[in-house]
Amino acid sequence: MDQLDTKPKVEFGYRRPTRPEDVPMGQPLGLFDLDGTLTRPGTKLVLDRFVFNDQYGLGIPERRLDLRELFLKWDRENKAKIDIKQYEVHLRNVGSAYAQMCRGCKREAVIGQAKKWFEETGHNLILPYSGQVIANVKEAGVRPVMISGAPFELAYWFADKLGIEHIFSMEAEVDSADSYTGEMEIEKNIGLNLNKVATRKSLSARGHPIIFAMGDTGSDVPLFRGAIERHHDKDAMGQAVLVNPSQDVEDGANFWLREWLSDGKLTIIPQGREEKAVVKAIRHILKDVLEENGKSSEAPAS
Repeated sequence: MDQLDTKPKVEFGYRRPTRPEDVPMGQPLGLFDLDGTLTRPGTKLVLDRFVFNDQYGLGIPERRLDLRELFLKWDRENKAKIDIKQYEVHLRNVGSAYAQMCRGCKREAVIGQAKKWFEETGHNLILPYSGQVIANVKEAGVRPVMISGAPFELAYWFADKLGIEHIFSMEAEVDSADSYTGEMEIEKNIGLNLNKVATRKSLSARGHPIIFAMGDTGSDVPLFRGAIERHHDKDAMGQAVLVNPSQDVEDGANFWLREWLSDGKLTIIPQGREEKAVVKAIRHILKDVLEENGKSSEAPAS
């Protein structure tokens, strides 16, 4: 029996996950990762406080334990440095375990529980600069798009709070009755590198100039490429913003990141300097965009 069916219905302006065809054609885009970029780093922190928390009664209890063990195992084995290939395997396993945990639950019920968690706790994870950055992006006529490996049920509420309409995120499969089947179609696990690449290419193919991308790890390189490859002029500055860089990035493990940094196309903002530096970096990018489009060169006001 669905453990959440007996809970009261939660009213909310539900939107389904975005498809490329949902984004109005031709409008310039800014791509954002969620975890560690717009919110404090730590998917595991979010899962500990929501998914694994008995208070919310989410899904099948024994499956919650399976999912938690995946994260504990990852923490034990990958403290020193993240291997992107192994991280991809981890993400596949997490997606499968999350879908299994939700099996039999109604999607509306899970999203409702996520709303309750967000209102009680989750909103505190949003980084101080995030709201201002999104507002500045919109004022410049650039459409913010979230591309995140987080479950849609969680990503939805962060995007809703920040005013981001378009969300590409991990989707557990549901049946015709809107109940989770326990399956995770590989292409719906958006955190995987191949799916980030496919999403970015689909948006570009529909005529969207990708103005910039913002992320925090080497796994966001597919998003950065969409912004940086738009420019062939080495003087084009700051088309990708790497904030709160993970250890693998700080160690210079990714060839493309080193190349872009040397060409001046990548801005790296270390931990502890994010609040003012992120806003400044995005304003600089938006200033360049406005000048390209023949508009005022003044950056949007805070």
